Amino acid sequence: MNDPQYEQRIKELEIEITNLTSHSAVASLQKEMSFRKAIENSMPSGIAVIDNKGTQVYVNPSFCRMVGWNEEELIGKKPPYSYWARQDIENINNSLEQTLNGNFPKEGFDLIFQHKNGNLIHVNVYISPLIQEKNKHYFLANVVDITDRKKTEEDLIKSQLLLKYSIESQKDTIIFSIDLNYQYLYFNKAHADAMKFAYNKDIEIGIDFLECISLEDDRKLLKENIDQSFRGDSRSVIQTFGDNNVAHY
Repeated sequence: MNDPQYEQRIKELEIEITNLTSHSAVASLQKEMSFRKAIENSMPSGIAVIDNKGTQVYVNPSFCRMVGWNEEELIGKKPPYSYWARQDIENINNSLEQTLNGNFPKEGFDLIFQHKNGNLIHVNVYISPLIQEKNKHYFLANVVDITDRKKTEEDLIKSQLLLKYSIESQKDTIIFSIDLNYQYLYFNKAHADAMKFAYNKDIEIGIDFLECISLEDDRKLLKENIDQSFRGDSRSVIQTFGDNNVAHY
């Protein structure tokens, strides 16, 4: 059948089908892009992407809020970036070099950034490699603000040091701690010196306290005292301990 009108109509239908397919594909792509954009915008952690030359090519709103600079001020910039803290510049440079060489740790980098207002921000930066645009390499950084965690860690270290110095400053007070298996958790210098003096024993964390006592009677008495304290009972006694060197405690 060779009807010109029929053939023309077939061509028109083909064009319409092609257009419908194209519109559907575009609509589907737009929907997917909108969905991805919504996810990126709602993420609490910062997202930043650099290319294999170190150029910043993408940042999400959370990252912008974290560092104080907007997208226009960050995109297209090369290192050193405006949010790098000067006091951590060497560490950050090394981290960037590792990233561009594909040699980044699985736990990420702990770095110090600086907000536009001057405040320092402790961050953990987790790197993921990306390959797009005809095998062009990018690196995606998931940036989490760990400032509060760092402050807690620093406060804990200060507290531990203060406790340690307070304990060690009591020269004539023997202090030690053991677990339910009688293994050392902590001891101060006065206790270590006393064990050396009484039983000629060099002690260390993790070893059995009772096994360090060379005299059977002393070991039995100390075990009774310790077991009583494990039961929650407390008391004050004066007792004599020692092998060659005997002293009252």
